[in-house]
Amino acid sequence: MDRESKSIIENTLLRFIAESYEPAVRHQRVKQGEVNCLLHWRLLAELGVLGLPFEEAVGGLGGASVDVADAVTVLARGLILEPFIEAAVISGGVLALGRNPEQRGQAVAQAIEGASVTAMLGGRPGVPDKLSYRKTLEGYRLSGSLSLIPFAEQADFWLLAAVADDGAQAIFRVPRSETRASVAGYRLMDGRPAADIGFDDTTIPSSAAWLEGDAARGAIDLTCRRAVSAYCADAVGVMALLLEVTGEYLRTRVQFGVTIGRFRQYSTVTQICIWVSSRHRQLHSSLPAVSMPRLPRSKPGFVLPRPRWSSGQRDWLVRRPFRCTGHGGDRRTDRQSLQRKASGPDAADTRLGRPKRGLARRVE
Repeated sequence: MDRESKSIIENTLLRFIAESYEPAVRHQRVKQGEVNCLLHWRLLAELGVLGLPFEEAVGGLGGASVDVADAVTVLARGLILEPFIEAAVISGGVLALGRNPEQRGQAVAQAIEGASVTAMLGGRPGVPDKLSYRKTLEGYRLSGSLSLIPFAEQADFWLLAAVADDGAQAIFRVPRSETRASVAGYRLMDGRPAADIGFDDTTIPSSAAWLEGDAARGAIDLTCRRAVSAYCADAVGVMALLLEVTGEYLRTRVQFGVTIGRFRQYSTVTQICIWVSSRHRQLHSSLPAVSMPRLPRSKPGFVLPRPRWSSGQRDWLVRRPFRCTGHGGDRRTDRQSLQRKASGPDAADTRLGRPKRGLARRVE
């Protein structure tokens, strides 16, 4: 997307957060017995945000992965309760790949308009999702269990990723209200709903098959990459907000007659380092085929890790330099300790690929 369009979307989302997600209002919503996570779903559709991940040919805005990630980063500032990542980004990517053109067009149109919410169940790598299927005369039969599925109870449709006995993968789209399953709902730490779902020889019609075989496997792989990019962007947005709040606190809080930022600067630098590293990871996940760009300096006197270093070297650099040994004691940082230990010739060069002298400049 061009810069002007992205600027309009960003300003729209910031206005939405300011009007709908004032912290006290959000806290009051979370305190309720049952949180309505679709309260502003129609409003997001009217703002055009739900169409961002979809191509223009199907009525969307044609946003690339980096455009979607930037929008998620802005929404993260409000800690929104609506399932934008789960329904629009993750499930929306699978809906747009449906093999039946008529069903695909209808499902995508409903998703963009906010008329229905779809949740993806299963297909997560590294998670013990156990959902199998077998073909029968009536259609398909599902058996197994899935845990920690966000917004499963409030979704209108489920996208079920299942595996057959021969290893073939398939994705089924079924109405939640018409599908027999055991649902155990609960609340997550951030107040959003989730559920554990079980299927015991649940029969679904043949028309429920959305993708099968290699097409289903490719859709799951693509969905996983988009999910990683979106969740990384969400974390980056939250950390950026925390960094902003912390900076304001350090500039205004007075202790011992001076602002607290005068003697707690290393804590701020640690947050800056973590934010920079996370931003790098987000860019890598959003642009998998493009090398990591060189970012501008975020603070005077602070040098970003060189992009030519490997991810392991960069992470080691970010974690180590400015972490204090404690709130008291000699108040010596790991960077100072490392400099004392690195008195031998080229002691740090073997670890960081010969960065010459110094790991990063001290913040003045």
